[in-house]
Amino acid sequence: MQLLIGWIIAGALIVILLWTNPSDIKAVLLQAGGHPWPLLLLWLFIGMSCGGMQVGMAIALDHNEARSKD
Repeated sequence: MQLLIGWIIAGALIVILLWTNPSDIKAVLLQAGGHPWPLLLLWLFIGMSCGGMQVGMAIALDHNEARSKD
């Protein structure tokens, strides 16, 4: 479940990035050689980062709850 939340956050970050379009990044990502690889790779790496962060937070918070019960 935590990984899914991380990938959803990554998708939201990509949408925000394309919507705000800083430094005309939308044109670079969507028109690079006529294929979606740059956009998909960006989503992949941001998804892995956000997913890993969500899993780490879940483990840390679960560990703190287990300690407080003792």
